[in-house]
Amino acid sequence: MPAEPEPSLFQKIKAGENEVYVYLPEEYSHEAFFLGARYQRAEIPALKAIETMQGLANQLCYYELKLSEPFQVLQFLRDESAESTDDEAASGMP
Repeated sequence: MPAEPEPSLFQKIKAGENEVYVYLPEEYSHEAFFLGARYQRAEIPALKAIETMQGLANQLCYYELKLSEPFQVLQFLRDESAESTDDEAASGMP
């Protein structure tokens, strides 16, 4: 079995219309990377992935960056989850 990949400490993020590279301290990059891996392996549902990653972002924003308001993470997954919920409601299926 191959070794698990290691997360990069530098991440490309969208900032307005541009993409920039940011440094993410090792403890945060590892936690985020392995959380994403758990979601991709379907070990945790989307809502749990969103909640857990938002908690990590809150910690990073409040305590490391000293921001008054945290970033909202995983917008694509929030959107997909909302669409899935809307589709289920429209079809009458849970």
